[in-house]
Amino acid sequence: MKIGMSTLALILDPIEKALKKIEAMKFDCWEIIAEGPHRLTTHNLKELKKIKELNSIELTIHAPYSDLNLASLNPEILAETIKQTKESITAAHKLGAKIVTLHPGRLSPYGMFIPKQAWKTNLESIAICADFAKDLDIIIAIENMPKFFGVFGQTPEELLEMIDNINSKNLQLTFDVGHAYIVNPAVMEFIEKIKDFIASIHLHNNDGAQDLHFSLKKGIISYKEILQKFHEINYNGLLIIETRSLDDAIESKAFLEAFSKNYFSS
Repeated sequence: MKIGMSTLALILDPIEKALKKIEAMKFDCWEIIAEGPHRLTTHNLKELKKIKELNSIELTIHAPYSDLNLASLNPEILAETIKQTKESITAAHKLGAKIVTLHPGRLSPYGMFIPKQAWKTNLESIAICADFAKDLDIIIAIENMPKFFGVFGQTPEELLEMIDNINSKNLQLTFDVGHAYIVNPAVMEFIEKIKDFIASIHLHNNDGAQDLHFSLKKGIISYKEILQKFHEINYNGLLIIETRSLDDAIESKAFLEAFSKNYFSS
């Protein structure tokens, strides 16, 4: 398993400054959240290509999600959401990234009156993005969501329903441990149900109620058992640390490296 870091912890820094900080930490992979200063502009793509070549680093992309909604029943908002998602997929291809993480849609105030239509729109939108990504050999990984009202993709059943309905070979999942725990502390059961579709994993901790994105050593989630479970299901993909502070990312990396050395070195 490769240890990576999300740019969430440095989301307010210009891309050059953020990348220099991450570069010094010697991660195997970086996940670029295409938001704010880290949007995949021509300038930022140039900087990412440059530093990727210098470090032989693996990249993944997290598609933008602020103010966007793949289940929107407003045609203009929906079109813009799909457009920006496709732009992230194209950028991923240019950078040699193989995975684009995607937030599923949510119920808008209007969508609450017709939730079945919003769900249908969500499926259709993800299918459009998956089809677009297929031609570029990119995996679309739907991320499980925390316990927020009206947000799709909180349970393994709902995620599997998306995968079954869309039925695309390049549609998989990004499993977020912190989000799963907030929805239901029975994280092992969640993993067991979706194990065949996990393309990437997000790691962070919380208090069991709020999506706090703490260090793995803070909060109430016991990561030793969860990491052992990943080993048991033969997961060999990316472990992306998604904390909100750089210090928490550094602490989490040390925890993962020590755990891996003590438990998986053989």
